[in-house]
Amino acid sequence: MGKWHSLSHNKQDGFTLVELLAVIVILSIIVVIAVPSIGNLVEQSQIDVCEANQQQVARLYQEHMALKGITHSESLFNQFLTEYYQQPLCPTDGIYTYITDDVACSVHDQQESDNGGGSLVVGYFI
Repeated sequence: MGKWHSLSHNKQDGFTLVELLAVIVILSIIVVIAVPSIGNLVEQSQIDVCEANQQQVARLYQEHMALKGITHSESLFNQFLTEYYQQPLCPTDGIYTYITDDVACSVHDQQESDNGGGSLVVGYFI
């Protein structure tokens, strides 16, 4: 009789297959919901960083030209970037160009025009 009692006691110690499957399904649903949200947050933060860097570079480059008494040229802008910024400015390796008192990114400015439906002309949307 003691043998049967110990066997029935062991069956109640673990989880059933149905309980384990329920937990797996719930965790899968949470992952399906959370992963795209996190991906969107990462993408949006990269865009925000790039836009902030564009504004900072534009302001500093304009101050640089004013202090030195020089006008813009593409080679001067590239020299300014390599002299003052040793690391990439855009988190997704976009290339910055200076166009009419504004800095544009080759990656994020194009994405904005694709999402907004406008066309990008000289750094502005029309």
